[in-house]
Amino acid sequence: QNNQNTQDSSKISQSELLSHDSQSDCWIGYKGKVYDVTNFLPKHPGSAAAIAPYCGTDDEFENAFTDQHGTSQVGKLMEEGVYKGELE
Repeated sequence: QNNQNTQDSSKISQSELLSHDSQSDCWIGYKGKVYDVTNFLPKHPGSAAAIAPYCGTDDEFENAFTDQHGTSQVGKLMEEGVYKGELE
């Protein structure tokens, strides 16, 4: 059974992630999962501008996040980000 034509909300394509690439619509990928962090940006202690360049990315965001925070803020990311699905 091929359900390729049905919308599977738990799978996010790379191109869909890439389309959410602005401060007003910011999705990021972290360890294969996609989160909408748009509402968190204004609350980010390091400023929205620190995250904005990584909107729509996964590897780039993950590297920057890990460089900045290590794993200390993973819980905050999961709490503040709205989980959208797994990256295909």
